[in-house]
Amino acid sequence: MQKEKRSLWGLPRRAPWMLCVLFASLVFLLSPLSRGQAVSATLLGTVTDNTGAAVPNAQVQILESATGIQHAGVSNESGNFTFPNLSPGTYTVTAESQGFKKVTRTNVDVVVNTTTRVDLIVAPTTPNVAFKHGEKTDPIAMYLNDVFTIPADMSGVPAVSVPCGFTASGLPIGLQLIGRALDEATVLRAARAYERATDWHTRHPQLS
Repeated sequence: MQKEKRSLWGLPRRAPWMLCVLFASLVFLLSPLSRGQAVSATLLGTVTDNTGAAVPNAQVQILESATGIQHAGVSNESGNFTFPNLSPGTYTVTAESQGFKKVTRTNVDVVVNTTTRVDLIVAPTTPNVAFKHGEKTDPIAMYLNDVFTIPADMSGVPAVSVPCGFTASGLPIGLQLIGRALDEATVLRAARAYERATDWHTRHPQLS
């Protein structure tokens, strides 16, 4: 009998949408410009899953948009990574690890003498896909399908769900974006960027 694979936080890995997406919490600490001193920057970050647990040994890559120069690194046992001596500019940051979906953050502006923090969690909206009308009648089972949206509700941080695909049987799948407190603008921009890059929001499940 084939042994069931499980995700890092113990959930059965039955479908791709149940895999945690890496969350890159990036802090950019930039050296102040001084006379006779080279302009450089240090990019620091932490890779965690959607429960907040650190993900060690995650592969992290950054790409400077203007020059195409790439840098690669690995998160340590605490999920932290560091890229020192960078040139100011616009970067793309990518983090991935085995058993997790890859996450990419584009258009990250690194500006001299500025500190910028970028926090956005990408996670499944529900632990299961949508169920057919009338398929479930137990209220508890129906409420449990909302368990992944509870952390944002309880903590008061902004979150939004966008369509991200369909199952083989045609049932819709939701992608949840969770932002920092009072930072609804970032969440909405990310949701809109995802909609521009995909066409899932224009499709509809077959109703029968």
